Amino acid sequence: MSDISITIQVPKELVERAKAVGLQIEDQTDTFIELLETQIRKREAGQELLEIANKLTALPDDMKPTQDEIDTAIRDYWKRKSEST
Repeated sequence: MSDISITIQVPKELVERAKAVGLQIEDQTDTFIELLETQIRKREAGQELLEIANKLTALPDDMKPTQDEIDTAIRDYWKRKSEST
């Protein structure tokens, strides 16, 4: 897949404010790409959480984890993630 070019219409007031603090809107491509990547990751995470919630909801009651078990699993996940970085 090849790159695409996008034209963005930026409000004049925003362009003027950017210039006033020394930012050139035309030079902010990397910033726009990072913002888009962040938004994509957030939506992907939301979709993944929804899939997990649907799977948990579909379990028989006797197999559903308790809130404490869920909380512990989340804490363990973030602990492992922080230790790996």
